[in-house]
Order: sequence, then structure tokens, then C-alpha cells
Amino acid sequence: MCNATDYKTKSIGGMCILLQMWAWERCPTLAPKRTPSQVENTPLGHRWLRRGNQHIGNDDVRVFRRKLDIMKRHEFVWEPYPSTVISLLPPVCLVGSLAWYAVVPLICFQVIEWHQPDRVLRQFGMQQPIPESPSQPLNIHGITLKGKHDENWGQLFAPMIDQWNNRHAFRVDAYPRQEGLLRGSCGGITIHGVSSREEYMHI
Repeated sequence: MCNATDYKTKSIGGMCILLQMWAWERCPTLAPKRTPSQVENTPLGHRWLRRGNQHIGNDDVRVFRRKLDIMKRHEFVWEPYPSTVISLLPPVCLVGSLAWYAVVPLICFQVIEWHQPDRVLRQFGMQQPIPESPSQPLNIHGITLKGKHDENWGQLFAPMIDQWNNRHAFRVDAYPRQEGLLRGSCGGITIHGVSSREEYMHI
């Protein structure tokens, strides 16, 4: 996605259907008008593939840019994975749950991208502290296969592979979500009876 979001990029490849379903699950204003119910023992995204789902009816990129520009805070699903959703998933969808909260490199051939759930803890129902800066070591970002016929990839990526193999040791501390009252002033405005979630969203 780092390449796809470059304004000079003219096309995008890969599993774009996953990106589309991600947007539909979290941005109802971008999705078809009727959100289908989750089907037990199937992946969550499967519900969008069922017959009878209404098409969004417009593929004009300007329309979607406008919808994103005017989107309100309550129009975004901050916690898309409640226990009611998890309980209906098939076992195969939960096999990798150990890595859900692990800050580790994701490795696909010569491409390495850092998985950083510490920046999106709220989607798992956790308290979101102020996140650290994004991590993506420059020496491994943008590596291509060109001119590397004799490269020993296992040796080159050994530190990242070791970190992935020990992903249980890199899990984020799970902070339970806090709900409480804030009393005091902020920018000359007295805050009284505001939850920590609401206050964080105003920062």
C-alpha cells in the first residue's frame, strides 16, 4: 500500500477485494446500503459475496473522495471485531490469532512490511495509548529481486525471520479499555463527564 498511495502511481495490484471489504466493514457510508448478516462458521468477508447484495451503484472516485471528506466520527466502525463476531468465525480464521497483537515483520518473498497492531489497538477493544512513530527499517524497505540471483534471502532476512518465529515474545501489552470521567480544563474549555475514548478522539 505504501507504493499504491503514492500520487504518481497509476495502478494497484494484489488482493484489492480485501481492501474493499475492509472499507465496507469499517465505513458503512462507503458500503452497499444493506449490510448482510454474518454467516456462522464462514469468514466475515463471506457475507459480502452472497447473492442479493445491493451494489453501491457508483464507481466515480470523486464521489468516494467526497464521502471520505465529510465522514463523521460516528460513521466509522472503531471496533469491528467484538466477541459476537469472533464467536461465529470458523477455526481456520483463528489459527493466526497469536500474531494479531504481535509487532513483527510480515515476510512475503523479498517484501517485508511491519505489522503494527500497537497503533490500532482500539479495533480489538483495547485502550489505545498515544502510538509510537511507524516502524519500517529503510534498509529492507523497497528491496526488489532485480540483480539478486545469488542472494541468500534466508541469511539476509535472518533477524526478521527470527522475530517472526518468536512472535509470541513481541505481543503488545493488552490494556483494557478505560471508561471514566475527566475533570479539568483543556484549552480553556472545562471538561466534565467526558469519557476517555471521546477525549482521545478529540486530540
